[in-house]
Amino acid sequence: MPLIQTAATFVVVNHRAAANAPANWVLFTAASGDSASVILEPITSLPNFMPMQFTVVSALKVAVMFNGKVMTTLPSGKTLTLSFAIPASFAARNLAILYWDTALNNGAGGWVRLNIVIRQREPVTGTQRWTTLPMKLFYWNDAAKFGTGDWVEVEVNGQYNADGWIELPANIGSTVLTLTNAERRALTTVNFTGLFVLVAEDEVVMFRLK
Repeated sequence: MPLIQTAATFVVVNHRAAANAPANWVLFTAASGDSASVILEPITSLPNFMPMQFTVVSALKVAVMFNGKVMTTLPSGKTLTLSFAIPASFAARNLAILYWDTALNNGAGGWVRLNIVIRQREPVTGTQRWTTLPMKLFYWNDAAKFGTGDWVEVEVNGQYNADGWIELPANIGSTVLTLTNAERRALTTVNFTGLFVLVAEDEVVMFRLK
């Protein structure tokens, strides 16, 4: 989808999720590039080098294009924020966001652990921090194109909370509003593109031999 040059672009990635299912999203700052691709990556397509102490929750592959070329690093001062919905079954787990760095291990690639912020949706009280509006919102609509599904664009004049959730006007539709139902989200903000994975750290059980 195109990236807006004068406003932030917000992409909801639900991959035909069931109604009321939490959705992942990516927020691009204005003029981050000409267009972007955001794919909910299946676990089976991830590199085979996932550390054994992690369980994959979900993965996003993000690409940004400028003048027909894919950018691995965004222009100076530009960022993208990834927000992973945390399923209820992982709410009590220790979580991490990993990035696949293709330059590691002599070009074989490797996982890098990124800074992560965990946000829990609470009732909105007091003063909140909001980003500049309006911004363009793209979301997957199952009903588009006679039920085959397609990306739909709307302009958001509601409020985006910089702490990690979206307050949208009710007339946008339930498909978009479902992402506010995620009570917990894992966020990271970076200036590069590629493959990002939300993982849960597995518990290590220690056995004492007699």
